[in-house]
Amino acid sequence: MKKFTLFAAAAAVGLSVAGAQTWTTDDGTYTLKGCYPSAGAVRCDLGYIYTRSDSAAQSFKPGYYEVVGTDGKTYTAKQIAVGGNPMSTNVINQTYYKGISVPFSIIFDAPSSMTSFQVMALERVVVNNVPIRGATPTPAPAPIKPPTTGSTANYNAVLSNCKADAKGVLTCTAVLTPRR
Repeated sequence: MKKFTLFAAAAAVGLSVAGAQTWTTDDGTYTLKGCYPSAGAVRCDLGYIYTRSDSAAQSFKPGYYEVVGTDGKTYTAKQIAVGGNPMSTNVINQTYYKGISVPFSIIFDAPSSMTSFQVMALERVVVNNVPIRGATPTPAPAPIKPPTTGSTANYNAVLSNCKADAKGVLTCTAVLTPRR
């Protein structure tokens, strides 16, 4: 397998099949078994079947695999495991035999709260909308309900048009009337 550098252009030109779980590259076929949160990152498990000659030595490297998250960021694989080898940040060299499925796992440093990848690119073949099973999205902060009335010293206050900024600071219009 040759080293491939994936650019956004490759994603735009590649095969785009929504919901696809199996796709074929120059050297073999990948079958997506699933992606799920794992230790603060996202792990994707696949099967890989070499489809060219009877056998061949191939090299796999984490940098060959990318995803684009729902946040629009590109995440390159930080670790891979192929054919029962342990996870590695380095190149994995192994001999593959035609028609034999081997396990293939990739860990992306994407947030474990992400619920899908917009794109997964393996050997320049692009698959869109890859779900991440079991992911729990980070909940949005609950809106702060500002008080609408209050009093200070000798005044009654009525607050309106209150808006909270990112730090939770409220900005309101206040109408103060003297107490009687």
